[in-house]
Amino acid sequence: RVRFGGTLALNGIAQSSGDAIEEFNGSSYQVVSGTGSGILGNVEVNSSSEVHFNRGGGVVMYGLTHNSGRFNLTGQSYISVQYSWLQTGGQFIVGTSSVEFIGAPSFPHDVTTLPGNPFWNLRIGAAPSFQASARLLTPVVALSQITIDSGTLDSGGLTHTIGGALRVSNGSSFSSSGTIRFDGANGAMVQLPPGSAFQNLEVAVAPLKSLTAASDVTVN
Repeated sequence: RVRFGGTLALNGIAQSSGDAIEEFNGSSYQVVSGTGSGILGNVEVNSSSEVHFNRGGGVVMYGLTHNSGRFNLTGQSYISVQYSWLQTGGQFIVGTSSVEFIGAPSFPHDVTTLPGNPFWNLRIGAAPSFQASARLLTPVVALSQITIDSGTLDSGGLTHTIGGALRVSNGSSFSSSGTIRFDGANGAMVQLPPGSAFQNLEVAVAPLKSLTAASDVTVN
């Protein structure tokens, strides 16, 4: 375990093991900056203030546990997570960044968030070589879209909210025994491969303008 109480300049740090833990436990504002590739182990946010990822590009981490403080991604294009994303406390500030899950489908990515802490873009898998299997264990809000490029998403028997689009590529799968709710202000879009279905589909009357189906949509 490595503890950071101040700024971290991440200029191509590589971890040889997923057992490594980088803990951010500062009592004041902390910045993660730097250029080039950035690979972290398991990140723990135990801040009394704010941890701000402000690198502009991407960061890869094994997993995230957010216990306290503000975790701010407004200066980050994307974060790739190889295992789980667990928020037990604090505030998540997403901006317009993407959180994507990559890794072997045999190691499901468990995802927990707290009310009022939405994602912007949530992506499952990045390419055929980066398949992922994610499980949403709490209600999740994606302000822009959820994309399943390569792998599976199990949304369980919960209600999840999407502001823009749900896109599932052929060869991937989406499973829901709960409710998917669309409530974006600029219209929404659904694209599902054959065999995928909603258990319950809810479309907000306001402010949603339209819901476009780019494929056949089944509601069981």
